[in-house]
Order: sequence, then C-alpha cells, then structure tokens
Amino acid sequence: MPSQADRIRQFVIENLNRLASIEGEHLAIRAGDVARSMRLPRVPNICNALGGRQFQVKAELVLVERRGPFQSTTTTFVYKRISGAAPQAGPPSSASPIPTAPRMTEGGSKAEGAPLPDADLCLVSCGRRKVQNAVPAKDLYTSDRFQKTRRLVEREGWPWFILSAKHGLLDPERMTECYDMTLNNMGTAERREWAITVMDALKPRLAGVRSVIVFAGENYRKHLVPELRRRGIEVHVRSLKPGKQLKWLNDQLANPGASKTRVKVTHRTNADTDTARFYALLAQIEEKVGGRRRLAECDGGMGWPERGVYFFFEPGECRQLSGGDRVVRVGTHALKAGARSTLWKRLNQHRGRASTGIGNHRGSVFRGLVGRALARRGDCPLPPTWKRGTDDPRNRSGTTSTVARQFGMTTAQVNAGEADLERRVTAHIGRMPFLWLSVPDEPGPESARGRVERGAIGLLSHYSTPAEDPPSAHWLGHHSDRERIRESGLWNSRHVDEPYDPAFLDEMERLIAAWP
Repeated sequence: MPSQADRIRQFVIENLNRLASIEGEHLAIRAGDVARSMRLPRVPNICNALGGRQFQVKAELVLVERRGPFQSTTTTFVYKRISGAAPQAGPPSSASPIPTAPRMTEGGSKAEGAPLPDADLCLVSCGRRKVQNAVPAKDLYTSDRFQKTRRLVEREGWPWFILSAKHGLLDPERMTECYDMTLNNMGTAERREWAITVMDALKPRLAGVRSVIVFAGENYRKHLVPELRRRGIEVHVRSLKPGKQLKWLNDQLANPGASKTRVKVTHRTNADTDTARFYALLAQIEEKVGGRRRLAECDGGMGWPERGVYFFFEPGECRQLSGGDRVVRVGTHALKAGARSTLWKRLNQHRGRASTGIGNHRGSVFRGLVGRALARRGDCPLPPTWKRGTDDPRNRSGTTSTVARQFGMTTAQVNAGEADLERRVTAHIGRMPFLWLSVPDEPGPESARGRVERGAIGLLSHYSTPAEDPPSAHWLGHHSDRERIRESGLWNSRHVDEPYDPAFLDEMERLIAAWP
C-alpha cells in the first residue's frame, strides 16, 4: 500500500496543470491548494513531499525557491522544469501531463543520449583494470568505461576527481602506482569510513560548488551522495548497467553539441535577502539599547530584561557580503516549562567571575566549547577533567564535586587544574560584543525565544549550505573538536543542520516594535 507521501506526490503530478500557477518559466504550487484538493489536514506532510528530492525526480522538476512561512498553507514551492521550456497552462489531465525533457537522475536517464545537467564538479569512480607502472591517475585506469567518462568530462571542461578505493579522493594528475583494492570487497563500516575520508578531502574544494555529477556504482556513492546533498548541493548520479553505460557514453561522445543543449540547473534562495534583513533588525536593536556591550564590562544592575535572546559577535569576524560584523553565536534560556533562568543569569554564566576571571564551564556550554578550542589551538593544555575534554567517561558529569570523586581528586585540585583555561575563556568571551532582544514570554520549548533562536541559527549556519558569510581563516572555531562548530561557522551545536523558518524575522520585527 503506498504511503501518504507517495499518494501526495502522485496526486500533484497527475494534477500539475490544475495545481500549478505559471510564473514566466516557473511553476508555483501552494501547499494549501494541495491540502484542499486532497482534503488533507496535515500541511507539514504536504510540504515535506513537495520539497523532497523524490518528488522532483518523479515530476522532473527542480525546486528553485520556497516562499512564505515554513510548513503552512501559504508555503509556496517554485519549480523549473528540467527542459527549461516555457510552461503551458491547460485543463487538468492525468493522461497529458506537462511535457518534460529527459533528465539524469539516480539510476540513469529516461532516454539514452539525454542531455547532461550543468555541473561544477564531477566525481568518477576508479576501475579494476590498470597499467602496471606509475602514471598520472587519469592514465592508470584502462577500462573503456573509465576512459570514455574521462574523455566526456574533459571535453565538457568540468573539474573532476577520481574516487579511488585505496586513495580516497584522487587528483587526476597525481602520479599513482598500480594497486589491487575495491570497495566492492569491503563491508559497510569500511565503506562508510572511506566516504568520510573522501568528504574530508573534498570539503576544501566545495566552495561555490552547487551541482555535482557522480559517475559511480552503488558502493562508491551510497554514503557519499547523502553528505553532498546535505550541504545543499544538487547531485546527479550516472550509473547504468555496463552495456547501457557504454552506449550512453558513446552517444554523448558522438554528439559534440551536447554542451550547447545541456540542462541548466537553477539555484535560487532567499537566504541572502533574509540575512540582510536579519542584520538590519540587529541594527535596530543596537540603536534601541544604545550600542553593543562586552561581557567583561557588564554586571547585573544594567537594566536587563527578564527574558530574551542574545547575539554574540567576535573580533576579527566580518560578513563577506556587507563588510559588517558577523554573528558567531545565538542563544537564549528558560526553554523548559517552569524554568526560572533569566537573561542576565545566562549571560553571567558565560561571563565568569569579574573579580578572578574564573568561570564554570560545566554551567555554560559556550564556555566549554571555547575552552576546548583554545586548548586545541595550543594556548594551554586541556585539563583531563574539562567536561567532554577527553574520551574519559569520568569527565562528563555536570558538577565539579562529582568529577573530583570520579578522578580521585579534591574539588580544590580540580578547580586549580582548570583555572588557567577558565581565565583564558573568560578573557576571550569577555572581549566579544553582543546584542540582546527582549522577549517577555513564558518559559517553554515553544516560546517565541526558542523560535527566534532556532530561526537565526538556521539562517546563519553554513553546515548544510554553501557559506555566504564564512568564518575568517583565523577564527578560533576552526580548532573546535565539534564538526558542527567548524562546519557551521557558529559557536552553536544545536539547530545548525535545520532549515530556518523565515517567519522568525517577522517575529523579531514585532518584538522590536513592541520593546519600550
């Protein structure tokens, strides 16, 4: 029996002419129109289906924009047909869907000789047949499949790398000796580890990459393709049975005009506009509160609102697009029902003691993250008792006294061993300017503070999307032991991999206007 998601996808495809409005070369579908037509009450399920990769493949469309509040009846999905031809309106007809051109998808094209999508990068799996002497990697593999794929990507002028079972990501020009290794003989854990190695080598080369073609079999792409797509990259997989693969390659090579008819994959996003709006709202906050403050200069008697959201900047971290300062951490407090934490109490936990510079990283995730990064950068040794500072399970408890008992130390000894790093953390965070937004709501996970925090983190994070305002080369976060810190460009671990709801900006605007 088909799932609800399958029924939604099939219904929309069969009724595309009726449900979609025409916007130039694009088709726009409102989630509410689908919900009313299908009489489905669960709009989020419809949004998940319309925004998913599977629907785009089946409908032969490319999602270029999502408008409106996240997962609401007014959420609108805008697509471009892979053919790029002008849409044609007409009466609904399941027998006569909107004409489309063949496209390359996972599992191959709908027709031999289908046009290639545009690509910023190609990944080509290695081959079993090799020459015996050391040669450039592009000349090492002698199978027809590899050499014809090489000719194709070189003719089209695409940058490319080889997926090597032994070497991971292999530059085609690198001198390479013959070897005997294939992923087909490896277990799942080994193939997953291989994919991690490839991604680590690939990450520095993904700047500006929006579209990738993978010429590889299942074992070479299974753990790799999801990682690329998670970063917002459009991935096209070219994998057919050996006989069909060679026929398709021959057809492509026999058509020197393929590059002129290649399908252009369109990528559009509102993130740049939303980011500009976010920083414009912060400028309003800055004017309202009389300028940014630094924690080292703050105390509890400075008229803090009871509850709010804070935004930290960091010296040396600038926005690439506007030249302004870049937000590096977003946070709030009291996200549990009945919580009594206040905005200043949370900020004070990050600040540490003004008199001694000693803080408590066990009460501040922010302090713990900065401390580990300072130690990994080489500023000072990392104490073994530092929370989650090592793999030792004894240092994961929440109180100093518990850690002291587990390590066979006194509390004073633990504090003395951590004092140098705590002071360094206090000094680093104390220099960071910050702003705050008053949000006078009740504690709870669905509070407005929680929505603003999640939205801002999702908007600013680079974890799953190409970086618009990337961190500088000298940013301390590059030394973090948390991948989410390094990849997101934020001192946040939660929400960095989540899509943001643009509605949080409207909420910020209302809160700023209502703030006395």
